[in-house]
Amino acid sequence: MSAHRRWKALVAAFLAVLLVGAACGADQPAETTDPGSSEPSTTPGGDGASGEKPTIVLADAQWQTLWILNAIAQFIIEEGYGYPVRIETVTTPVQQQAMVDGDIHVGMEMWYVNYLEWWNQVLANGEILDLGPVFERSTQGFYVPRYVIEGDSERGIEPMAPDLRSVEQLADYKDLFADPNEPGKGVLINGITGWEVSEINKIKLHAYGLADDYNVLEPGSSAALDAAIAGAYERGEPVVAYYWEPAWLMGALDFVPLEEP
Repeated sequence: MSAHRRWKALVAAFLAVLLVGAACGADQPAETTDPGSSEPSTTPGGDGASGEKPTIVLADAQWQTLWILNAIAQFIIEEGYGYPVRIETVTTPVQQQAMVDGDIHVGMEMWYVNYLEWWNQVLANGEILDLGPVFERSTQGFYVPRYVIEGDSERGIEPMAPDLRSVEQLADYKDLFADPNEPGKGVLINGITGWEVSEINKIKLHAYGLADDYNVLEPGSSAALDAAIAGAYERGEPVVAYYWEPAWLMGALDFVPLEEP
């Protein structure tokens, strides 16, 4: 078995034990010699000729369920198999290239529907290995607090948009979701900068005829995204935002997904 295939089999074995693997990157053998030394050094993905085990690199695309999955994988790989683990913070394009290049070996949770063309291509080429879903059910889209539609008597909030069901109706409610920095326009809280879905959402706004009615607020981190949404919710304010499930925020707060065509 080649080093390339042996590495794929090694990581696949780890993730099969976990039963939570999402995708595994095949790595190239990478044993090199330091210019100042005659001893070989082992980099991540090498065969460990010097006796050192190769480091397994996990992708951190910056959301909460992925952090949990990475922590579980890291614990089992390090404590159960004795292999060192490094977790790299990445954007979507960086992760895609790094997995193909073998610089990142495992993506524990990949929303490949957001980059389906790339996903199908690298699977067909054998550049990554799909080990199956990590959730029984997952969804993503544009959400509003339930109190926007139904009100919340306990908090003294009256319904603000009782007929709101679909993103196609958002043009009628741009004054409700008003952008404080530009009167006459609404504001949508998007995914964070660097996520592929954030670019997709901008395209969706154009497709739904909302680009002239809404500005896009794009937080710089998942923490900033959560803070913007949770802050508006705690104040009982109207807010429309991109989010996904399962996620702690959607479990802690009562949000409703808007229908999309």
